[in-house]
Formats: sequence, structure tokens, C-alpha cells
Amino acid sequence: MKKKSETLVLENIIFITLNILFFSGMLFFVYSLKGKSFVYEQVYSKQIALMIDNSKTDSVYLLDVKDILEIAKKNKISDKEIFNIDNKNNIVKIKLNKNSAYGYNFFSDYNVSSELRGNFLYLIINKNGG
Repeated sequence: MKKKSETLVLENIIFITLNILFFSGMLFFVYSLKGKSFVYEQVYSKQIALMIDNSKTDSVYLLDVKDILEIAKKNKISDKEIFNIDNKNNIVKIKLNKNSAYGYNFFSDYNVSSELRGNFLYLIINKNGG
């Protein structure tokens, strides 16, 4: 009878230990998404890539990016690091954290440049090579 009670105690200790590990892992994951910066990185990179894909050549777009500038400032990211458009690989990257950046591909063969003025991002879309 003692052996059965000892195994029950051991099973309960293992069960509690595994639950503590699982929930601490979940809390770590939620804490890493603190500030919603990961969501903003995804949303803005996808929206800019879709905007590029649906645009015509020789277009200029103006985006209000005040909310992500505030997040980047809070996370001590410089304005030059936030927006990165790689025309060679057709990727829009947004960086709002020191540890991560999110990139999304666009398919149009345009030469895209960006310029940040105040709270606005200017996207200038030209033919490739022009």
C-alpha cells in the first residue's frame, strides 16, 4: 500500500512541475509580445508591400506612421532603422524592437524609395532602373 501512495505523490509532483514549466513558457511568450510592436511590424510591412504591388509607376504615397514612431522611440530604435525597403530582394522590413524585425515580400518590379518626414512616410514608386 505504501508503494501505491508513493507513486501517487511522485506523479503529482511531476504533473505540477510540468504545469509550472508550461505556464511559465506561456508567460514568457506573452511578455515577449509586450507593447504590440510585433503586431505593428507585421501589419505595416504587409500593408506597404500590398500598396507597392497595387500601385502604378511614378506614384507617391503618403502614410501616417505616428503610432509606430512612438513605439520605436519607446524601444530606442532610430528613425533610420524602422523602415527598410530592399529593392533587390523585394522585401519591406519594419523594425520596432532591438531583437526583431518583420519582412514581407512584394512582387512588383519597381524601384521603391522611402523618406520619413515628421510623422509621415513618403513612398516613391518608379520603374525599375529609373
